[in-house]
Amino acid sequence: MVAGYERLGDKRYLDIAVRSTDFLLTNFEDTVYGGFFERVDADGKVINAGKRTYSHAFALLALSHVARVTKSEKYRIAALHALRDVNLHLRDSSGAVRLYAPP
Repeated sequence: MVAGYERLGDKRYLDIAVRSTDFLLTNFEDTVYGGFFERVDADGKVINAGKRTYSHAFALLALSHVARVTKSEKYRIAALHALRDVNLHLRDSSGAVRLYAPP
């Protein structure tokens, strides 16, 4: 959506990106242990509380793009926290990236 906004200048793309990112932060983010849950339903109820590195990459990408375009501290800080969570919880002792966060 951010790329569509940047390419076409149509603010509807940016609005969707911001709403989606807000949904991500409100419903997917684990505010207790950090990171993002694997799946939630349309109402934001957690369906799968697993945390995959692959999913975190997309969350980090979305947060970073929305932060860059909106220049919002809220999204910039969320992107930095997401990166911190990947480095703290999704890497093993050798620094390699794990597929899943440990239980």
